[in-house]
Amino acid sequence: GGIVLAALYIGGIPFLIVVVAATGIAALEFCQISSHAGFHPSLPITLLLAFGLLFSAYDSRLASLVLAIVFLSSILWLAWNDRPMQGALPDLALTILGAIYSGGILRYALLMRALPDGLALELVTMLGTWACDSFALIIGVNWGRRKFAPRISPKKTWEGAIGGAVCSFLVVLVCGYLLSLPLIHVIVLGILIPI
Repeated sequence: GGIVLAALYIGGIPFLIVVVAATGIAALEFCQISSHAGFHPSLPITLLLAFGLLFSAYDSRLASLVLAIVFLSSILWLAWNDRPMQGALPDLALTILGAIYSGGILRYALLMRALPDGLALELVTMLGTWACDSFALIIGVNWGRRKFAPRISPKKTWEGAIGGAVCSFLVVLVCGYLLSLPLIHVIVLGILIPI
């Protein structure tokens, strides 16, 4: 956590390195989770698209180039894949979804950091996310009874999800106030982060 916060504060290349690493880890984890479920997304194509989407934060023309490369590589992957088409198509869909989940979302970390209030917005976003996850776990373990999404995550509970969302909103509200962020930005972040 300390390395991430230091890189966030410094910005520039150190922050980019952290976001690139997070993108790679997220893409890898997504592909591993998909593999455990019996699918076989392409990790190389997922990473290529994820990093392309990430770096398109610096030049939007890059997104078109990356999409073209991914489209061509996906066709080649489908052609050379020895699995039946009904198995290969879900794998391709998960390959693309994994890239959007990792590089597509973390792209906004780079865009947000570049805003005039970027450091404060990013800090509030990170603290709100950590608060949501931490309090959801604490509340869910201690008081959780009703399962939230048993097929996706068997241990998540409604009590944990609601408790994490409320605590996250409060953390975002307090931090946003302390960092003098506009109230509308704080409220929107406080609602979106837990979702």
